[in-house]
Order: sequence, then C-alpha cells, then structure tokens
Amino acid sequence: SQSESARNVGTSIVIKELFKPFPVRRIDMERNAKKHMRRTTQYLQQYALCALATRIRFANTVHGRTTIPLAVQSGRSLLDTIRALWGQRLANTLTELPESVTESEQIRIC
Repeated sequence: SQSESARNVGTSIVIKELFKPFPVRRIDMERNAKKHMRRTTQYLQQYALCALATRIRFANTVHGRTTIPLAVQSGRSLLDTIRALWGQRLANTLTELPESVTESEQIRIC
C-alpha cells in the first residue's frame, strides 16, 4: 500500500512483511535471516561506494527494536565513504594513487 507523508526531498523505500503471503519464502528468510542481512548489507556497501552523492540509511526492525547496520551521508569523498562503511582502521591502510598513471604503471588484472 502507499501513503503520503511530509519529508525531505528524495526517495525512501520501506519494506514490511515482504514474504508474508509466501510461506515457503518467509520460512527460508526466517531460517537464514543472518545470511540474508549480511548479503543485503554487502550489496548496499557496494552501492554506496559507487553512488557517492546518495545518502543511504539501512535500518532493520525486529520485535520493535531497530538497528542501523549501515548509514552513509551523501556528498562525501570516496575515502570518507570508506571510513563510514568500514572504519578508520581500514582507511589508514589505503594509499592514495596519483590521478595520472602511466601505462607502464597500470596494474593489469587477469
């Protein structure tokens, strides 16, 4: 169902009781909830790296308790997004490459 409400400009997606009318899929989701949450979080992390101008807030509510496994603000640099997703410790291990890399310096991936 759809309902109107006042909010900031942008697109919000709220999914509730996704598999309620499909008992077999709902049972699979309940049995493998951690795996599905991990996979969804990974997909959103990958998207956040590509869409730096997009604000992402992924919230999960179970039995009235809400957790936020992923939250990234828009308009950040790639390094700031990496910090938001995986923390300062990982960001400190990265080395910035110059924008102009000669052909002999390129890394070829097979």
